[in-house]
Amino acid sequence: MKKFLKILLIIVSVILLALIILPFAFKGKITEQVKTAINDNVNARVDFDNFGISFFRSFPAVSFRLKGLSVVGVDQFEGDTLTSISRLTASVDLMSLFGSDGYEIKAITIDKPRIMIKVLQGGAANWDITLPSDEVEPETTTEEETPFQLALKKISINDAYVIYDDRDLGFYMRLEDFNNTTSGDLTADFTSLALRNTTALLWVVYEEVPYLSRINTTLTADLDMDLTNFAFTFRDNNLLLNDLPVVFNGVFSMPESDMNMDFTFASPQTEFKAFLSLLPALYAEDFAGLTADGTLALEGFVKGTYNETLMPGFGLNMKVANGMFQYPDLPAAVTDVFINANINNPGPDIDLTVVDISRFSLKAAGNQVDMKLNLKTPVSDPNIDAFLKGQMDLSKVKDFYPLDEGETLSGIIESDMTAKGKMSSIENEQYDEFLFEGNLIVNNIVYQSTDFPDSIEISIADMNFSPQFARLNQFAVKMGESDIFANGQIDNILGYVLNDETIRGRFETRSTYFNLNPFLTETEEEVAPEDTIPLTIIEVPANIDFTLNSSFDKIIFDDLEISNARGQITVADQKVSMQDLQMNLLGGAMVLNGYYATEDIEKPEIDFAMQINNFDLQETFNTFNTFAMLAPIGKRASGKFSAGLNLTSLLDKEFSPVLNSLAGGGSLSSKALEIENSPALVGLADNLKMDIFKKIDVKDVNVKFAFKDGRVDVEPFDVNLGNSKATLSGNHGFDQTINYLMSLDVPRSEFGTTANQVLDNLIGQAADRGVNINPSETVNVGVAFTGTVTDPRIRLNLAQTSADARQQAMDIIEGAVNEIVDDIKDDAQEVIDDTRDQVNEELEQRAAKVVEEAKTQAANIRREAASAASKARQEAREQAKKLEEEAGNPIAKAAARRAGEQLIKTADENAAKLEQEADQRATRLVREAEERAEKIRLGEE
Repeated sequence: MKKFLKILLIIVSVILLALIILPFAFKGKITEQVKTAINDNVNARVDFDNFGISFFRSFPAVSFRLKGLSVVGVDQFEGDTLTSISRLTASVDLMSLFGSDGYEIKAITIDKPRIMIKVLQGGAANWDITLPSDEVEPETTTEEETPFQLALKKISINDAYVIYDDRDLGFYMRLEDFNNTTSGDLTADFTSLALRNTTALLWVVYEEVPYLSRINTTLTADLDMDLTNFAFTFRDNNLLLNDLPVVFNGVFSMPESDMNMDFTFASPQTEFKAFLSLLPALYAEDFAGLTADGTLALEGFVKGTYNETLMPGFGLNMKVANGMFQYPDLPAAVTDVFINANINNPGPDIDLTVVDISRFSLKAAGNQVDMKLNLKTPVSDPNIDAFLKGQMDLSKVKDFYPLDEGETLSGIIESDMTAKGKMSSIENEQYDEFLFEGNLIVNNIVYQSTDFPDSIEISIADMNFSPQFARLNQFAVKMGESDIFANGQIDNILGYVLNDETIRGRFETRSTYFNLNPFLTETEEEVAPEDTIPLTIIEVPANIDFTLNSSFDKIIFDDLEISNARGQITVADQKVSMQDLQMNLLGGAMVLNGYYATEDIEKPEIDFAMQINNFDLQETFNTFNTFAMLAPIGKRASGKFSAGLNLTSLLDKEFSPVLNSLAGGGSLSSKALEIENSPALVGLADNLKMDIFKKIDVKDVNVKFAFKDGRVDVEPFDVNLGNSKATLSGNHGFDQTINYLMSLDVPRSEFGTTANQVLDNLIGQAADRGVNINPSETVNVGVAFTGTVTDPRIRLNLAQTSADARQQAMDIIEGAVNEIVDDIKDDAQEVIDDTRDQVNEELEQRAAKVVEEAKTQAANIRREAASAASKARQEAREQAKKLEEEAGNPIAKAAARRAGEQLIKTADENAAKLEQEADQRATRLVREAEERAEKIRLGEE
């Protein structure tokens, strides 16, 4: 016996030790295998922090814990989190793990789940994450399969945040601090469940109409489930919406694809105050102390079949009689509230719905409001019978509703409108069959609050209605120092309200002063340094067709002041189009044509044509960063300029151009500019030892340019640099890289002692090439600019032309072309050598960075060589054409043509050779970097 007890003690000890150790021994391996298995079988990214197993936490049950579970979407739902759960705990009956009758899960507890269910237009759902699989015909077997059961007793959800956003249906629901307990046998064929849940805040929005907002809910429900027939019977159910209780019961079944419903609901509460609790504005303001009276009757039903073609019947009846409410400490009350509302649809067609609000009336501090609405066939042909009549003295609102501190309101609103008839009468222009008349008048409204400290004042808003249109006779509003006046006409207002059709209008708008800054939402801390005027994308509605003829004397936008703005703005087809929109700004004037479009809200676009006259250069570059990319030298220049600019681009979320989509072109001209301390000209001055180029007066500028794929190409143009003349052409990138050639004619008198030494050196270099330069009154200098805007690289050469010695000119020009090509080749070789040295140094630090930088440098080498080769070819052809044009007789023209052909052939050969050598060097550079990087990764270096 003693020996038996000893053995038993040893066995128990081993078992207990195993139960403690096993959950941790293979935890890491199990975790990774589980994650891999899940992600291989779902179209999403599933992850969790850790899991744990305990045999003691809820003994004799086994406790499983999972922490940090997340399910994140991919593809069109990239970055969207479908679910995140702080902690999930499940307790399983220990003995059921070793039996054959199935597992018995005693309870599942889910803590702080965050669930985002989204359905896009078109029906794509983020919760549909199962991967498609081929159906496999099940194998027949004669053996009797062992039955498998999974018994679940209780589910608890704590502090959940749930969003259901169905954009295809136009439905949105959000629950905050949702808590639920469901108990019963959730897996039996027939069972009874007890549901208990609460929601701190509930929002329900359908077709952009908020039906419930910030509602506190409590649900107690008993549910019978017949899973064999998928039928659910609700009994003894109570729902509390804020202070309004609702009792409901009924049956829901889904034997196949159709959903069958038979529900009734009603409120046992007969006090009007319970209904008031559903109104957020009232419920949030000292609702407990609210005095209320009156009776309420509320009941409804849902009955029938729901599928793709059928709609169940439904109804809602609500009656309020002799309603009143009054806030504590306020002198006046809202009294004589009467509501008779009935919504009924017998099914199965939604078009059979009838909305009948036969009475809605109230009196607020002596102001009477009456309304009636009857709506039939809302889908096929809305048939409406409605009126709204009333007057409201807004200065008395403070007597029956508590305004916020610092909030004041005054003014008069009067309305008397009647509408009766079918929409088809308006669509068929049978206006005599549709009655729609009345007016809405607003007088001297003044509103002021902490959000609007300068007040909003509507001195007049007078609108008349008819079946054809609504006419705005007068509208005048003042917001602080800003004002706006308008008049015009709106067509199809009923079609817009009832059928979501396009509303059309034409308005005349004007203002003497309009400051947009109070309406900008970004704070100073949110503004990026490079964005002087930050904006965000605004979607243009699809069902609006408005034309505005506008006249604004002064507009303030950020630090920008615009005056005398005149023109036509059209809002239609999800575009805002501008026609001959004229304005004065930045010291000059501009005419703007084009559009801003949001057909694809993810990729909004602009297409503008601008005519600019006499803008101040510095103000322009400090205000619009796009100009700084198109002409970076403008940052170092001052003066006035004019321009014609065509521009297309996609926009990012901050309303800035997407650089790789920016394309267009135009011209820029100026009679006089002053350029000081431009890195390129300072470099030229240092190379020539002539300080006059560090600060120069530029005369008669006329530049044509085009931009695409991140680069700006500038056509050859002549410019006066002080007493020197220059011809400049080339290109630069939005990344600030430059490739420019300049032909510079400098008066011999401008050369000082030091500059003459530079000139002698250049003459000697030309002589070494076999070119004799004898400078006369003008010295011809060829300049190549490469590198970047802030760090340019400069190469010089000399050239000389003469109308009497064309052959010599051809030789000199050919030499100049070859010298420029040689200079560019030298630059490419220097870049390669510098890069190789840099690679050798950085390989010791990080292999990946070496390869990346080598590829970038190789791309620059190829781009610079290609640009230089292109310019060499272009200049050779232009010179050949010039030689032929200057020839005076047929013989001379033939000789000039042959000379030009030889010049072009030589330039093409040199350019091709340059490109080939640059490509070889660039390829070798990348290959060497990758070889060395691989050695680092292997630990060999």
